[in-house]
Order: sequence, then structure tokens, then C-alpha cells
Amino acid sequence: KGPNAPFLGGPIQRKKYAFLLVAPVTANTMAKLACGIADSLVSNSVSLGLKARVPVYLLPTDQGSEVETVLRDGTTLKLYPRRIDLDNLERVRAMDHVTIFKDVEEIAIMLEKLRAS
Repeated sequence: KGPNAPFLGGPIQRKKYAFLLVAPVTANTMAKLACGIADSLVSNSVSLGLKARVPVYLLPTDQGSEVETVLRDGTTLKLYPRRIDLDNLERVRAMDHVTIFKDVEEIAIMLEKLRAS
């Protein structure tokens, strides 16, 4: 299987879906999106969606100067995104038809608005 398995490109480009939501989006995938690399299922789906002007919603893992995550044992771990990760975030944010979410609550609000319309 390659970057197109399962094949989502056709249905995405034909706008079978109202939008594409990817959450979470790793720093690796954000770097690929920022550089136009479409060599995985996720990066290729986003690329094809944007070419068809399908709204793309992303929740990147690396945002802001500090990220706090909860480990399986309940302890917290603070991580500090690299400058290049934040630069990639801004490059993707500047793309047409892309919305960057800051947290899961923003996704819930967007989905509720879509349901209500």
C-alpha cells in the first residue's frame, strides 16, 4: 500500500465530503504540508482537498511556546515546539481554505455549527 491507500483523493476532489478534518496533526505532517509534500495518506488527502478547495480543518500538536501533555500515568510533560515547527504552522495557516484549531473545543463548536445549519 502506498500514500493513496485507501484511495480518498477522488471522493475528496469530487467534493463528496463537505470538509476534511485532521486531528491531531503531528509536526512531521505540518512540515510536509508547509512544503507541499504529499507522500502519506494524510498529507496527500489534504493536498488533494486543497486543490479542489475543500475546507481543511487541522489541529496541530505543536502550537504556542509551550505544550503540556498528560502521560498515561497521569503525570504531565512540558514540551517546547521548535521555531521551525511554529514557522511551518504559520505557513499552513496562511493557505487558502485551511483553518487551524487551537484545541478540541474549537472543533466541537465548528461541528455543532455545521449540524445546526
